[in-house]
Amino acid sequence: MNWNMQFLYVGEREDKDFSAFPAERVVIPDYTLVNLSATYKLFSYLELIGKIENLFDKQYEEVLYYGTLGRSFYVGLNLNL
Repeated sequence: MNWNMQFLYVGEREDKDFSAFPAERVVIPDYTLVNLSATYKLFSYLELIGKIENLFDKQYEEVLYYGTLGRSFYVGLNLNL
């Protein structure tokens, strides 16, 4: 079994607010995300994969007024032939 934890910090950055004319500069606040993933080898050729992104359900924007996903769960299989 393999476990991974990712801490992602994105600092403040500037963007433009095009909802008004002329466009104004705005500051998008910083954010920190925590992501977890794990893999488990079921057989020599088959691996189970699981991932949780945005573990603490942080509300953030990468681009002004564009929402992002909250906490997300993913499960999959990796087949090596």
